Amino acid sequence: LRRMVKLKFVDAANITKIDDINDYLHFPDWAYPLIIVYHIPMLICAMGGNILVLYGTLKFNAISMDKVSLIFLEHLAFVDFFIAFLSGTTILITTFTKRWVLGEAMCFIQGMIGYIPTFCELLTLVIISGYRVFVLLKPFVAQNLGKKHGKIIMGIIWGFSIVFVVNAVFIMGQYTFFDPYILGCNTSGLSAEPGQLPYTIVCVALFGGLPVLLIVVSNIIILYIASKYVSKKAGKKGTISKNAVITVSAVSWVFVVSVTPLCLRAMLQVLQVQMPTWFYIMQTESYYLNVACNPIIYTLTNARFKRFITRTVYSLLGLEQPPQMNDIVTQVAQMNSTRLQT
Repeated sequence: LRRMVKLKFVDAANITKIDDINDYLHFPDWAYPLIIVYHIPMLICAMGGNILVLYGTLKFNAISMDKVSLIFLEHLAFVDFFIAFLSGTTILITTFTKRWVLGEAMCFIQGMIGYIPTFCELLTLVIISGYRVFVLLKPFVAQNLGKKHGKIIMGIIWGFSIVFVVNAVFIMGQYTFFDPYILGCNTSGLSAEPGQLPYTIVCVALFGGLPVLLIVVSNIIILYIASKYVSKKAGKKGTISKNAVITVSAVSWVFVVSVTPLCLRAMLQVLQVQMPTWFYIMQTESYYLNVACNPIIYTLTNARFKRFITRTVYSLLGLEQPPQMNDIVTQVAQMNSTRLQT
């Protein structure tokens, strides 16, 4: 583990004073309270919201989508929760202490193992967008797909992400180090060091730019097909799930907006372009925007999930629930029974 982790602050490994680390970070005084104020509600929305998504979909089928899309959304919620728990909490702790205090093992977990859920999130959004295009183009074929197919696809994504990280550690010989400009640990494969430069270029292009491009193209196709269906009033010949289209498009575009500064920083780092401090702060914080926004998007675009959230909030606060909220479990049970009979 010590070979894989190099906890270094510039070239002085024994720097532990807060003032010294703060001088090296070059963050202005206003940046620390701003990061803390942003991170606390972000963590609440990301961790609490995605737990509610998992609980609601697994127990109450609270999101109205097809079975395959639900498998994708459940995995996306789990990945978002893991990212918020692993990286969001460590950034908050580092902001409070103004230095890395979590040790070498945690540095390796965040800086290297943390790329497993990151790749999973990226590839899952590619699959979600591509599958929605497939549903719009081949609706009758898509109806024959079930949870088994969704689980197989997600298994492939998880396997690929794990293999990629194992390759980076044991074959490419990468290590993790504390990067003060991103308030956390990073891998040497993305540090633009001379020996890692070709590998970094491949990573940024293949696992950053290309998936984001695929997400953008897929969602442009989704919006085009959806508008075409609406303009021709194709409801008489077929059906199109407007809620599914809106949900997938909103989640995908929020992800593209939030991850674009991160990809830009990686490319500029490869080109060894000096970036201002505010850009480092902005690209670090913007990445977690999609993690926190996804549960909010589900609430706004899905009436059934909105009812579930309302019922849960009323229960947690000990308030008397509205009449239409009292029978949500009965409604779900009746809906499942009707679906089974059909």
